Amino acid sequence: MWHPKHKQVVELFQEHPDDPDLQAAVVEVDKREKWAVSSYRPYPIQETVHKSDKSIVFFFGGNRVGKTQMGAAEMVWYLLGDHPFKEIKPPISAWACCLSTDVQMEASQPKIMALLPQEEIRKIYYLRNGIIQRIELKNGSNLTFKSYEQGAEKFQSAGKDIIWFDEEPPQDIFKESIIRREAGKDLKVICTMTPVNGLTWTYYDVFRNPAKNTEWYLASWNDNIYLTEEQKEEMRSQYSEDELVYREKGGFIHLSGQVYKSFDPSKHIIEDYNVEPDDEIYRSMDFGATREHPFACAWVALRPNGQYVVFQEEVIYGSIGFEQLIGRVSELSEGFIVRSSYGDPARPDWIDEFNRAGVYMVKPQKDVPLGISKVQQVLDDRTPQGEPRLVFTKNCPIAIEEMINYRWDKKLTAQGQQRPLKKNDHVIDAIRYLLYTISQPLQYDDYEEVNQRYDPYTGIIL
Repeated sequence: MWHPKHKQVVELFQEHPDDPDLQAAVVEVDKREKWAVSSYRPYPIQETVHKSDKSIVFFFGGNRVGKTQMGAAEMVWYLLGDHPFKEIKPPISAWACCLSTDVQMEASQPKIMALLPQEEIRKIYYLRNGIIQRIELKNGSNLTFKSYEQGAEKFQSAGKDIIWFDEEPPQDIFKESIIRREAGKDLKVICTMTPVNGLTWTYYDVFRNPAKNTEWYLASWNDNIYLTEEQKEEMRSQYSEDELVYREKGGFIHLSGQVYKSFDPSKHIIEDYNVEPDDEIYRSMDFGATREHPFACAWVALRPNGQYVVFQEEVIYGSIGFEQLIGRVSELSEGFIVRSSYGDPARPDWIDEFNRAGVYMVKPQKDVPLGISKVQQVLDDRTPQGEPRLVFTKNCPIAIEEMINYRWDKKLTAQGQQRPLKKNDHVIDAIRYLLYTISQPLQYDDYEEVNQRYDPYTGIIL
């Protein structure tokens, strides 16, 4: 038995075995010791984070240091009112936040569900396809899953007791969230993250200059007592020296050089692709009409196994009429049933022109850092068959060239801003719009009250 409060009850009961209150308490402890979360054993730095009395705690760590497991355990302890180091009284209102619903399904959701005792759950509300929107417990506590893709406006609501960010949130979302404090109640905010995006706001506002109510901890592979030296060496062989700064040590670096460093021509380029009947076809455009800023369009097939194939591109340098432009896009789309089209969100007037001409499109999300993170995530992911989730055919030489030559802006990096150079980015901007937006189904604050059917990719009520 590890839980210090459980041990204390048992020790008191052994001293006073006839005390009816202690008898009841031991029965309750015996029940709680059977909960899955009781099997969690934090190693020293995790235990220090769990003991922190600061309102806001950041845990910067490399991969495989137990960040998500620690955050999930903290969340479950709060929801159950069974924290080993703090007095927590349910009911608790909580948010678990992460990059996207895809990441939720892969990381925070399964970690929480593995630790949360099923017999304590009253009801689970699903968003779609196994993605949980909200969990209600029998003790009155509730947990809502949130995605950074929803934007800051979706983080406006009544006060919360605990908010967990799994990976770095955009600053506007973080600021909106930390005011979710009800009068007379404490708010606990915990952020578990690997600083993959370099010197962002968390470096300057948290790591370098934490507020009085904020503290941070830094963990490396050496802090994980369960990782062997052989495992560490194997992982080190997979990363560059720069990547090891944050992947192994959880540290911050100036991002420089290639943006999509994971792009490997030997893995992410295929000879050709024949569209299959089960594929979903998407089309995305970056608007422009000059040599420096051309019009670019990418056609992408989403295969049933989750693989994205960029199989066709069109780049037009210089100005042509809308009628001719729309005709060219329509001509290149012949033979395909295009599920949805996305247009450059910076030019809603162009989107309107296409819509009036019958080439219907949706205004996509444009958040550049999150969009780049999404593309990088898909580049790194594999299908169930072990294939890269994002590939380009040789019919798309401009997109391939841009993936290789897309670079971070060194001047902005030196000023503490992480932005790519605005060059070599036309087709891949269109791809970024698509990949970032397609993973964002329409969100509802109260999913049960919505009776209409809707297309989760376009947001159109059917």
